[in-house]
Amino acid sequence: MKAGFAALIVVMILVGGGCAHYPVNARLGRLDGRAGYRFENLPADGGGGKNTDEVFVVLAFSGGGSRAAAFSYGVLEELAKVRIGHAGVGAGERSLLDEVDVITSVSGSSFAAAYYALRHEKTFEEFPQKYLYRDMGGRLWAAAANPVNWARLASPTFDRVDLAAEDYDREVFAGATYADLIREKRRPYLLLTASDISLGRRFEFTQEQFDFLYSDLASVPLGRAVAASAAFPVFLSPVAFENYPHGADFAEPAWVREALGGKEALPRLVRRAGDLRSYEDVAKRTHVRLLDGAMADYMGLRAPMEAMETTEGDFSIRRMIEQGRIKKLVVISVNSVRTPPIVWDSQIGAPNWYDVLWFTAETPIRNNSFDAVTEFKEMLAADQAASAEQRRYVEALRRTDPAAAAQVKMRPEYQSYFVTVDFAGVKDGALRQRLEDVKTGLSLKAGEVDDLRHGAAEALRESEELRRVVREVE
Repeated sequence: MKAGFAALIVVMILVGGGCAHYPVNARLGRLDGRAGYRFENLPADGGGGKNTDEVFVVLAFSGGGSRAAAFSYGVLEELAKVRIGHAGVGAGERSLLDEVDVITSVSGSSFAAAYYALRHEKTFEEFPQKYLYRDMGGRLWAAAANPVNWARLASPTFDRVDLAAEDYDREVFAGATYADLIREKRRPYLLLTASDISLGRRFEFTQEQFDFLYSDLASVPLGRAVAASAAFPVFLSPVAFENYPHGADFAEPAWVREALGGKEALPRLVRRAGDLRSYEDVAKRTHVRLLDGAMADYMGLRAPMEAMETTEGDFSIRRMIEQGRIKKLVVISVNSVRTPPIVWDSQIGAPNWYDVLWFTAETPIRNNSFDAVTEFKEMLAADQAASAEQRRYVEALRRTDPAAAAQVKMRPEYQSYFVTVDFAGVKDGALRQRLEDVKTGLSLKAGEVDDLRHGAAEALRESEELRRVVREVE
């Protein structure tokens, strides 16, 4: 009798588990290119008047698991202490964190970025205990070991990453969705990034991106979006989102049509336009599956680089510069990549599978990180040089042909700054080595969290470029 009852319970669990399904993102009722989570719907003064367009700050957080989350959080803590401006001048004295307009993030840093976008100042009271000092990896293993979840995991529409997303949603973000960010109407604008596994390129959690799925981003839990951004391959499965048949009101943005229609366009924009158009083929792309954002953009710099190159799209730094809205552009690149010691060359035995897995994952990332930072710095330097060259030309032309000089459309003047925060900026050699020794994972020891927070603060304080920002920004 007891055996029969136990068998009945097992069957009920298995049947119930077979019905398990990941949370489904909602279909749009109608497409409104101005509604939803878009940059232009977050006013500069939404935080109480301390945030201005004139001083435009972009924070770019790299990947690196929980190590990146703690290091990025340490940067947020220190930015709250950095004072800029003067009482009675411009926007007055305020913290540099008050001026952060955009945070881009991938992988583990998305926990810190999303939490700050949601909770702002309360982040510093809540996030350490909500995430940093908790054994999140242990929680996920415990969930996977729960017999009830074995049945759920047997469902074709529920996977181990969905367990992670549920835990993040419940334990870290308390059920918050993008609808909460929309209601806040407050910067920073969160550009949380994952990787589309079919394209091998980035997927952004913005309404502009979700328009191409004919889906309402407001329905998406922040915990699920972060799970997609931080879904490290092999250890976690891809996060699935629905791609709906497009309504009759759907129309491609003009810039996408032009970029793919033969009109001269930057190669980066042509590729981005092609990526977006691919979602229109719903017959082939009924579902969109996303993995760790670090696979497509480890440094989180690709979106702001595109925003510097084009006036198109919802978020365009170039458009704001040309409109005269930005006078000081500050890009802060936070890099949590580690440089592991060379150990294989001194060993007679071959590396094991685990070492090879991390080598194949991290080595290209380290190289691409350097390239991305260098490319962005060169882009900003070239833009500043072009503006300076035009001013010199017009000044010379005024002496010979004032009328012709008056006809020249001048490039708006602005000043750019690129601040790099990484382990190399930590002057304390012992602390720097401890940071390098922190492996990529889902959980950290309390001492590692402390070291990463202190290291981030020191690296930021020691930045000469940051000192220039403090001296020159009003």
